[in-house]
Amino acid sequence: FYSRMLREAGTPGYDVYSPGRRFATLFQLVRSLRVFRPHVVWSSQFGDGLHGGLAGRLCGALVLVGVRSNGFAEMALYRRRAPWTLRLAHALVANSVSGRDNLISVGVAPERIQVLPNVIELQSFDAQSLRPLSLALGDGRIVAAAIGRLETSTKRLDRFVKAVALARQTVP
Repeated sequence: FYSRMLREAGTPGYDVYSPGRRFATLFQLVRSLRVFRPHVVWSSQFGDGLHGGLAGRLCGALVLVGVRSNGFAEMALYRRRAPWTLRLAHALVANSVSGRDNLISVGVAPERIQVLPNVIELQSFDAQSLRPLSLALGDGRIVAAAIGRLETSTKRLDRFVKAVALARQTVP
């Protein structure tokens, strides 16, 4: 689904998924990101945060992990992996205040969690986008990576791809 969209947007994509072989997928992801050297690694789903977090940390990227439910659901679903995902993420992006509060209640520092509601009030978002970026990115280029399966539309990577395509019109 997204492979075609990536090609049409002029954005290169790399498939590192090895069905049924988590460690092979992780190894390929780490190897690819160490070559690609993104500044930001975004795992839109908490379940992808362990792979994205480890690979992102090993390549020196800022690691962001999405919390799409209430925080407790992610902790319950990914019991053994959840603590590692929380440690590896530089920041978490929750889609609700209750998700943020629940993560704080289990010990996540409040300053590591940002709330980005499912519905974005565009005027406020536009105002925020005009603020200068506080990351030192070197040669004026921004490199980003999204972690997730391309064959599913539930992760809405199409929005990420479109945002990257728009950004590439302004920043090479």
